[in-house]
Amino acid sequence: MHENAITSFYEQALKKHGLYSPRALSYNSLESQITRFKVLSEIVPNLDNQSILDVGSGLGDFYHFLNKNFKNIKYTGCDITPEICQQSKVKYPQIQVYCSDFLQEFFSENYDFVFCSGALNIEMPNHIDYLKKAITKMYALCNKGVAFNLPSKLSELAKKNPAIDNEHQDIKIAYVDPCEMFAFCKTLSPRVTLRHDYMPHDFSIYCYRKY
Repeated sequence: MHENAITSFYEQALKKHGLYSPRALSYNSLESQITRFKVLSEIVPNLDNQSILDVGSGLGDFYHFLNKNFKNIKYTGCDITPEICQQSKVKYPQIQVYCSDFLQEFFSENYDFVFCSGALNIEMPNHIDYLKKAITKMYALCNKGVAFNLPSKLSELAKKNPAIDNEHQDIKIAYVDPCEMFAFCKTLSPRVTLRHDYMPHDFSIYCYRKY
C-alpha cells in the first residue's frame, strides 16, 4: 500500500511539474539536485570508463550529469514507477532502465559503482531495516563502491517531521542518524566515508570494496 502511494505521488509530481523540472522528483531546485550528484560522484577522483547502477534513477538526470562530466560511462537505471521509467527513456533514449522494485529485481551482473540519490528519503515501514536491506544489496552489486545520500537527523527539519507536501500528508521524509548509517556500513566494509559538509539537511556515505 505504501509503495503504491509513493508511486502515485511521483506520477502526480511528474504530471504537475513536467519532464524537465527537478520538482518532478521532489528536489527543491536544480542546484540542490546537482550538488547531490556532484558529491556522490566524488566517491573517486574519476569515473571515466566505469559501469554504473543508479538505484531510484527517476528521470535519468544522474546519467545526464555523469555523461557531461566523465567519459564512456556505462549507465543502468532502476526505478519502481512505470511512468517515470517510460519518461526517462523519452528524455534519454540511450539509457537502460529496469522498471521494478530494486529489492525484488534480479541483476545478472555487478557494476563498478552503485549510486542512490534521494530514492531512500521517504519513510517506509520499519524504515531502518528497509535502509539496511537496500544498502546491503547495493553493496553486493558493486565491484568498487557504493555512494548514497539521506536526510540527516541532525537537521533542524528533522524535529518537525514534515510531510513531503500539503497534498500528501501520509508521505513523510525520513530523517536518519548519520552515525548509525556509518556504523552499519562499517559492518559491510572497513573503508567507509561519511560526508556532512555540503548541505545542512543531507549527508552522503561512500562504502568501498578493496580493489
